Amino acid sequence: MSDDLITSDRGPGGENDAEVEPEGLNAGAIGIIVVGGLAFIIAAMFVVVEITGLVFHDAIIESTTITGYPTLQETRARADEILSSYAPIDRDAGIYRIPIDRAMELVVEEAQRQQGGGN
Repeated sequence: MSDDLITSDRGPGGENDAEVEPEGLNAGAIGIIVVGGLAFIIAAMFVVVEITGLVFHDAIIESTTITGYPTLQETRARADEILSSYAPIDRDAGIYRIPIDRAMELVVEEAQRQQGGGN
């Protein structure tokens, strides 16, 4: 082969004489678009979770309003009865249940007597 047949796109200084068009891709802009897209997706997911939670909460409230939670109502009624009534706990030991309001009054009176400022 002859050296005359070999051609090159490089010029005498080694530069590429072939014209190359830039691709027009800007890495910074692409990065901003990707980060913005991810932020939008995360925000949308947060909104959907919040809305779903509110709807679920409303459904729970509606269902408890309709059913009235009979066990809860019975438990609260029993607790109110216990907290507001007198009853023997252990008669032999002299232990009795008294209403909570009266018990708080007695505790305050006893504390005042111990401090010497009782009326």
